[in-house]
Amino acid sequence: MALEKSLSYSFGPFRLEPPARRLTRDGESVALTARAFDTLVVLVENQGRVVTKEELIRSVWNDAFVEENNLNQAISAVRRALHDDGNGNRFIETVPRRGYTFVVPVLEELAPHLPMPATPQTRLVPAPAPPPAAPRRGMDGRWLAAALVGACALAVGTFWLVRPSAPPSALARIRSVAVLPFRPIVMPADDEFLGLALADSVITRLSRVPRLEVRPTGAIRGLGARPPEPVAAGRALRVDAVLDGQIQEMGGRVRVTLQLVGVGNGTPLWSERFDASRANLFELEDALAEGVARELAAGRESLPRAAPRRHPSPAAYEAYLRGRYDWNKRTDPANRESQDFFRRAIEIDPSFAPAWAGLADAHSLVGQADEAKAAAQRAIELDPDLAEAHAALGNGSLFHDFDLAAAELHFQRAIALNPSYATAHQWSAYGLAAAGRFDEAVDRILKARALDPLSLSIATDVGDILYYAGRYAEAERAVRGALEMDEHFAQAHNVLGDVLLAGNDFQGALREYEKAGPPAAIALALAKTGRTQEARAIAERLRASDPDRFDVLRAHILLELGERDEAFEELERAYRTGMGDLIMIGVNPGFAALRSDPRFSDLLRRLRLPASPRA
Repeated sequence: MALEKSLSYSFGPFRLEPPARRLTRDGESVALTARAFDTLVVLVENQGRVVTKEELIRSVWNDAFVEENNLNQAISAVRRALHDDGNGNRFIETVPRRGYTFVVPVLEELAPHLPMPATPQTRLVPAPAPPPAAPRRGMDGRWLAAALVGACALAVGTFWLVRPSAPPSALARIRSVAVLPFRPIVMPADDEFLGLALADSVITRLSRVPRLEVRPTGAIRGLGARPPEPVAAGRALRVDAVLDGQIQEMGGRVRVTLQLVGVGNGTPLWSERFDASRANLFELEDALAEGVARELAAGRESLPRAAPRRHPSPAAYEAYLRGRYDWNKRTDPANRESQDFFRRAIEIDPSFAPAWAGLADAHSLVGQADEAKAAAQRAIELDPDLAEAHAALGNGSLFHDFDLAAAELHFQRAIALNPSYATAHQWSAYGLAAAGRFDEAVDRILKARALDPLSLSIATDVGDILYYAGRYAEAERAVRGALEMDEHFAQAHNVLGDVLLAGNDFQGALREYEKAGPPAAIALALAKTGRTQEARAIAERLRASDPDRFDVLRAHILLELGERDEAFEELERAYRTGMGDLIMIGVNPGFAALRSDPRFSDLLRRLRLPASPRA
């Protein structure tokens, strides 16, 4: 068999040396039969991955006809040699009906008597800048420490290909990819942000590869703190391939192992190992991202050159990632938390453009249009090519300035800079729907869902766009699908209530609004069911509690109560104060009765909306 390598492996008190065919424990030799030794080598080389019984038999017995009992005997011999009792001292985990996994962290080393591989397998990386300053204001120093440890791969060291790449044609057939957070091995394992930061950098770079969809960082966060194994994660994210990575340190050396796995059959398509001494985190990020991007760009048109990156401090990066995580929850409490994290990132590093863009998005979510625009403009001043900042400006142009043309220009610019930025597609869909371009709007929101299939907000907005397009049955199916992902997601209950209301299921709409909807929505459903006194009482309480707020929903209540003139007054005040939901009034089925009224036509004209979008 051809298992001999120039590498040796250390795990716990053991050292495995395939070239010398020797296993030692604390320097003392451990006896193993030839088949058991080869079985251990295969398991260790695939640490953390399920090795099927078929793979083991094929690798160890060279496709000779043997019974499964032979493999069971070899596994038992390995466990005895490692004193693996399956409880406190466990090295090998049995995966029922599949195979085995070596679960103990492994450090791979070059055998001391063998030379470093020569070029082209070995590539040198220039020495990086000095490490960044320590975080200020009491930021948790564990993340910085972990970042500096993980950063060392590639700094002034080397890396080499350990498995041959798939043919360029195979890599070129990949149309979508997800990058999982890199997993720390033999390092501080209680902090997810180092692995996520490295993955985020690779995601950003891969988004520039032509004809390749890359799942955004938010979608990766949607998998949870401990993502499933690569194939399961890839199926959840609906991609062709998954990039999985590990970081490990021992003896002053750090190794990063990357593996690209095909989701269809679980076949490894490409992998590399990076080995070096300590250095700067961002040198590692850049080298990893560029290396993976060039592999996946094989067979496609020329890869766009990566723009120079200005790297923030690790503490600012951590605060930014936490802010994005909270912002994606789309709830008021989480949005307030996100603003705090974005401000903390800016305080640590005022020139970190993504934090300014995140703050703009957080302001937009609660209607703070002026603050959102200022933050987005500051982000663009710092980084003119930041897709998130252009999308944030598009959001302000659409929902505050009521300028469909300007909004679409901003969204198109964001999509051109990062075709995989799902939020830009999501917001653009609303502008297209407001203009009555329903087919394009549905295509755009479906594109957003394809890019980020785990986003509750996008899954819900698929139903919302279909609702504005008048496709109520499809809208209901889409929103109920979002609720299957999270039955407590308030936004989905509200949209489902709107859909049922438009379909004349007034009692069903009331039930949905009562689960999570605002009081104004409940009042609207009560008015629809004929309980006008209760609806009027809620409307009066709302006006008394917040006399300066005017919005489309309250105008809709007044319209249902037969107070048409008062409804127009509410819409006029909403227009003067720039209430964002006014942009959808031309396609809102609740106002169909007003379309023949000259006052409504005049309002649409001032909003620069089509006079009869549904026609």
